[in-house]
Amino acid sequence: ISTDAGSEVNFILEVHQLERYPVDMYYLVDVSASMQESLDKLKSVGFSLLQKMEEFSSDFRLGFGSFVDKPVSPYINVHPPKIANPCSDYDIQCRPAHGYIHVLSLTENITEFTRVVQQQRISGNMDTPEGGFDAMFQAAVCQSHIGWRKEAKHILLVMTDQPSHLALDSKLAGIVVPHDGNCHLVNNTYSETANMEHPTIGQLAEKLLQNSIYSIFAVEGQQYTWYEDLIPLLPGTVVGKLESKASNLKELVVDAYKKLLSEVELQVESLIKGVSVNVTAICPEGSTFPGLNKCRNVKPNEKVLFNIKVGMQECHGLGDEAYIFLKPFGFNETTKVRIQSQCSCRCGSPAAHAPGRCLDEVTPQDCENCKCNHMEKTKDDQLLRDCQADQMQPVCSGRGLCLCGKCLCDQSSLGRIYGKYCERDGFSCPYHQGLICGDSESETFKYCLYLTKEKCHYKFQMEPTFGEKQIQIFRYPECLTEQSYFPTFILFFILTVVIGVMAIGILKCIVMRENHVKGESPVEAYSLSTKKKKKKKKKKKKKKKKKKKKKKKKKKKKKNTLTSFLFID
Repeated sequence: ISTDAGSEVNFILEVHQLERYPVDMYYLVDVSASMQESLDKLKSVGFSLLQKMEEFSSDFRLGFGSFVDKPVSPYINVHPPKIANPCSDYDIQCRPAHGYIHVLSLTENITEFTRVVQQQRISGNMDTPEGGFDAMFQAAVCQSHIGWRKEAKHILLVMTDQPSHLALDSKLAGIVVPHDGNCHLVNNTYSETANMEHPTIGQLAEKLLQNSIYSIFAVEGQQYTWYEDLIPLLPGTVVGKLESKASNLKELVVDAYKKLLSEVELQVESLIKGVSVNVTAICPEGSTFPGLNKCRNVKPNEKVLFNIKVGMQECHGLGDEAYIFLKPFGFNETTKVRIQSQCSCRCGSPAAHAPGRCLDEVTPQDCENCKCNHMEKTKDDQLLRDCQADQMQPVCSGRGLCLCGKCLCDQSSLGRIYGKYCERDGFSCPYHQGLICGDSESETFKYCLYLTKEKCHYKFQMEPTFGEKQIQIFRYPECLTEQSYFPTFILFFILTVVIGVMAIGILKCIVMRENHVKGESPVEAYSLSTKKKKKKKKKKKKKKKKKKKKKKKKKKKKKNTLTSFLFID
């Protein structure tokens, strides 16, 4: 299309959903000890799943990989016997923990798939989350190892019963190197699991989209909602609840596949500054959704139309031509749209063509469209070094093109990639309640909490530093303790005793003060009280003696009377 500043161009893109596709399905299974029963079920479901999928696919292939967690402390027990056998406490022979192992490339040989799965043994780790996103990322980027076919639908089936570690989690293990976004399989094992952080959700979403991979999370237990919350962040994702012993695995996979194919979503890639792309979906039943790029409940052999409106607000700085890419998610086809700018170059001075100036942000506005001369376009070593943060880092951080000694950063549908070496972006920041905490443009949240189900968590905040907003992570975690009434009871008991002692002391002081007012000293008061007690005791004793004497006298009188009677008789 050809356009100039201030104009718009409309065209229609048609997507035809076929009835049967070749399907590549890669099983990525959590082999921690709690998944033993699900693994046993998978050993017998391969052939029946193949028979069922033949109803929907003309060519079905299966592959297999396993994961546990990063094999470093505190994720695993690093006591030597525990490293070799994490299940030694239970008299079970387990395999050592591993980040990710690619076991079987995609094959149509179901017998081989069944044999490989039956050989799998469980492993173990210490904490609740697993390293699922590490494994997913490698399965997505290691195209040749897995054997993804260009003409097939790509399905990544993740079986687990626990949430996954996220980026920044690995800092607890002293791993601080961000994930570089590349494949690192050596002898079919993820070699950088103990050296690189977990990928961010943004990185994972970008690679799944780039390689047209649908994700199905088959989740056992109570973690279903955790994965359900990820659906808005990971395009082309379905979550299914795995029943006890994975009894519904076959039905879950088939239903998820049908649901994924019933949705047609258009992704716009390589957005250019100054060029806007607006998409309106026209679904098969005739309904239109302005601003939305998705149709649901699309049946086989139906067509979905997308009205694309391309507008140019200003002349872009990429020369006379630029490109945008329109890609239906899950399809192996992309529409490449060439935008031919009618803006002319008006650079008059030779200085405008000086080496390195063509892509410089300080270049005058009227020279934005000027190209580098032939000498600048050559891959000179010095120019390439100018595009590297250091010699160990890839050119433009692997996320841009080095032109004239300057990095031209890639355009991502997830957000802006920027920085001198394309080392920064606006989508790898932590998220809070579905919203990004902050990026280069503005500060969305002052404080964001990285939520986990653990007792301890780290807080972070966005702070302006040297004119830029940077993320500041608090060094020490905040830990929540379980509520206990015993300390409260002890405190209450001590307070009661102290108050009681104080009350007795106060009463004693009051009594002594009153006696002092009457003219008696405390000693005299005490002496008088003792005398009174002795006198009272003496009086009581005397009375008792008198009573005893009287009784004795009476008894004697009675005896004399009796003697008198005897005498008379």
